[in-house]
Amino acid sequence: MQLPVFLAAAVTALFTPTASARTASEVPPASFVQDALCVHSGYLYSTHWQPGSHLDYVLFGHRYWRTPTRYGWGEAAWDAHNAGYGGGMQMDATFQQAYGPEFLQRYGPAGRWPAAVQILVAYRGWLKQGWGAWPNTSRACRLR
Repeated sequence: MQLPVFLAAAVTALFTPTASARTASEVPPASFVQDALCVHSGYLYSTHWQPGSHLDYVLFGHRYWRTPTRYGWGEAAWDAHNAGYGGGMQMDATFQQAYGPEFLQRYGPAGRWPAAVQILVAYRGWLKQGWGAWPNTSRACRLR
């Protein structure tokens, strides 16, 4: 399920860096968020409008425009629960516990987390292991 832009902005306001990140330096940079949105959806995202693109997300103070370029099918819907994996980044229970224990305790499995929180937790994991947790979709998005 994709949030409408107006609702995504409201969710972003709830999960500002001070509310969801452990430190200000932990806030995902825009370049990571663009890449994570590609891994999630299979579409190329940009922080700048391009002909044929439309605004999909407002996250961490930036706008993300989905371009018509599609690299693959992506991981899953933000609210997905699939055979031990959850959320739009398809994080398994070990990943969720390692990189988002406070959100696992607060919301339950990743499929119940707001998209901004899922991206933040994916960023924490990415800092430690790169795109290895998403081998196929990261390769499709030309990140590896």
